[in-house]
Amino acid sequence: PAVPEKDGLHGDWADFLRKNITRSRTVEAVYRDWVSALSYGEPQALLLVEGAFAPEAFLAVQDWTPDKALIPAGCRLEAGYSFGVEGGDSQGQVLTVHLRAEEGTQAAILKDGSLTVVPARRDGSYLIFETGGGGSVALLTKPQGASPSLVAVLCIAAAVLVLIVGLMVRRKKKKTKKEPAKAA
Repeated sequence: PAVPEKDGLHGDWADFLRKNITRSRTVEAVYRDWVSALSYGEPQALLLVEGAFAPEAFLAVQDWTPDKALIPAGCRLEAGYSFGVEGGDSQGQVLTVHLRAEEGTQAAILKDGSLTVVPARRDGSYLIFETGGGGSVALLTKPQGASPSLVAVLCIAAAVLVLIVGLMVRRKKKKTKKEPAKAA
């Protein structure tokens, strides 16, 4: 039968020999605290997931390269990983994922055959987002265009240059008007 539930604890039946049982036997349930986070990578975790996991659960991570056709136009693949929680009854829950990523990187999850950028917030060197269990995630960057401040500086410089050229042309016209016409 199923182990009776105890609030906030993970339960398993104690180990016992399950063969050749010929009479009634009392088996005790063993309860342990749920594990709230699993990580992968050392010394600084590459990937960390938050949830409620069986004590024997672990985070399995592999490098993953999506097909080029899956990468959204204008984006460049920086890294890709497939991950999942294994070893315990932790499936089917929403996980909070902490993925180490460079500044300017966004996370995209493989869902229904396409990469979908997920809303994520940055906390130090990690992107934090939620996903329904494990899966495949790609870190993407978009090539940086001109920043708004650079565009503003260039516009101002162009306006100053036009103003200077206009003043020089006007000054030259005034000079040519003041010169007397020479008679032949």
